[in-house]
Amino acid sequence: MNTPNKLTILRILLVPVCLLLAGYDQHIPAAIVFALACITDTLDGYLARKNKLITNFGKFADPIADKILVLSMMIVLCYKQLLPVWLPVILVFRELLVDGLRMVAAEQGRVVAAGWSGKIKTVCQMVLIVLVLVFGVMLLTNIYCIRTMLGQHDYYLEQALNHYLEQQMEMMQQKIKHTAEAEKNISIYRHDLRHILATIGGMLSEGAYDEAASYIEKHSGAIGQDVLAKWCVNPVFNAMFAAYFAEAEKQDIQINAQIDISDIPDEEAAVFSLVCANAIENAIHAVTGLPRKDRIIRVRAIQSPQFMFSVSNPYRGSIMLDENGIPTSGEEGHGIGISSMLALCEKHHAVCDFKIRDGWFAVRIVKK
Repeated sequence: MNTPNKLTILRILLVPVCLLLAGYDQHIPAAIVFALACITDTLDGYLARKNKLITNFGKFADPIADKILVLSMMIVLCYKQLLPVWLPVILVFRELLVDGLRMVAAEQGRVVAAGWSGKIKTVCQMVLIVLVLVFGVMLLTNIYCIRTMLGQHDYYLEQALNHYLEQQMEMMQQKIKHTAEAEKNISIYRHDLRHILATIGGMLSEGAYDEAASYIEKHSGAIGQDVLAKWCVNPVFNAMFAAYFAEAEKQDIQINAQIDISDIPDEEAAVFSLVCANAIENAIHAVTGLPRKDRIIRVRAIQSPQFMFSVSNPYRGSIMLDENGIPTSGEEGHGIGISSMLALCEKHHAVCDFKIRDGWFAVRIVKK
């Protein structure tokens, strides 16, 4: 067997080496071995023509070796998603067609050798595979880095959101505790009210009017400090509404509320009161800078036939909604409350939507 034919057989033997290296993501070594195999393709033809060692075996085996090398590598690269699947399909169809014509010619006693057009096609395929192996590594590395950075971004965003939710929940628990203490104090004062009235009556009967007035002022002031508005029966929601509506009144904001929430599970009450608190807090911030006559917040909440909450307020300036209908803000620190609302609604099977109409911004939460 002459040297050109040995080089052809060597090229075939290098195919499994290339496949193993590429299959185990050793792309650079695979590219080097594949390039060496491609060099043997050029070298065997050169030596055969120079030394007049052209044989029928060489005419038959040389193109077969090229097809095995190229198509095998393309299939592996398709499996690695570095090449489209249609590319080797087209090449296989073309090679079957050409080989069929060669078989017909062989039956007639003729051997059809590969022409220059076929050689150019093979060279282009080999160059493509080398480039994919080399630059595919860089592409995969960049994709991995991008995915890692996006994963880290999502992780830190989730951590920040969880921290924000924990703070909100802690504040809500403190407000509920304050409400419970206030209601307890009110119950005590109501219990002692008959004794207080008896004492006042005794002072008045004895003509101690100044002492009676002072006594009344002392006790009425103490009771007034703990009187809370009763917005609904549910204690969790009532504590939330009382706290945020009181904050709104400090900012001279008019509250127009229609609320009917009583019997709702504690877990749902804790979650959705937090969602509603975020919405009301955002509304308070939005109307604080408006003229006093325009500082209005409308709140609607029902629990039957399904939980529904809405808050709307006038606004100034412009509000932009993204393609998903979610408000966007370019200011640093803004948008965390909305992200919190959306995350809680998604987790607890509720829908949160936003609308802008006639100068009013509205948020609506509906439990599925």
